[in-house]
Amino acid sequence: MSNTDKINLVDDKYSIGDLVDLEELRKIFESFSLATGFTIGFLEHPSLEILIATGWRDICTKFHRSCPDAIKICLESNTKLIGQLKRAGQLVIEECENGLVDCATPIIIEGKHIATLATGQVLLEKPDIERFKRQARTYGYDADKYLEALSKVQVVSKEKLQNVTTFLCEIAVFIADLGLKNQGIKEYAVILEQAIDKSKRAEGEIQKRVEELQDFYEMAVGRELRMMELKKEIAELKEELVKYEKQ
Repeated sequence: MSNTDKINLVDDKYSIGDLVDLEELRKIFESFSLATGFTIGFLEHPSLEILIATGWRDICTKFHRSCPDAIKICLESNTKLIGQLKRAGQLVIEECENGLVDCATPIIIEGKHIATLATGQVLLEKPDIERFKRQARTYGYDADKYLEALSKVQVVSKEKLQNVTTFLCEIAVFIADLGLKNQGIKEYAVILEQAIDKSKRAEGEIQKRVEELQDFYEMAVGRELRMMELKKEIAELKEELVKYEKQ
C-alpha cells in the first residue's frame, strides 16, 4: 500500500485508548516514577482527561487539587500549558500559578495530536517559602503540613526536566505507533476476509449459473435428439405410406 493510499486510521477511528494498553503503560510509568521520583501525567487530547497519573506529589494531590480555588488555577495552568503544544517533539515548560513547574509534550501519531504527556510538579530553584506561606493562608491550609509537603518537592535543572519528558514521550509514541500498526493489520485482515468471502460468493454464483446452463444445454440437446428421432419416424412413416399407396 502506497503512502497516497494509506488510510489515516487515527483521524478515522482510533483514540489513544484504542492504540495503547493503558494498564501496561501505567505499570511502566509507575516504575519510572518510583525509580526517579518524577511525576507523570498522561492526558487524552483534546478532552484533557487524565488517563494515567503516577508519582504525584502530596502538595498537589492533598492540597492544590483538594481545594476548589486552587484546583481551578491548576486546570487553567494545564490548559495554558497544553494549548502551546503544536508540533511533534515540542517541549513546553511552564510554572503553575500555584508555584510548581511542569513540562509537557504532545503525543502525535500520523499528524494527529491524540494525547499529551506531562511531567513535573518540581521546582527549578529553591522555593520562596514566604510565597507558599501566603498560599497556605489564602487557601486555608495547615501551614506546617503544607510546607512539609513542599519540602518533598524535587529541585531539578531545566535540562534534566526536558530530558526526562523527551524520554517518556518517546516511550509513549513508540507504544502508540506500534498499537496503530496492530490496529491497521487487524483492519486490513477484516477487509481481506470480506474480499475472500465476496469472492467465494461470486464463485458460488458462477458455479450455480454454469450448472443451470449445463442443464439447459442438456435439455436442448435432448430436445434436438428427440426432434431428430421424430423426423426419422416421420420419414419412415412417409416411406411406409408410399409403399402402401403403390400396392
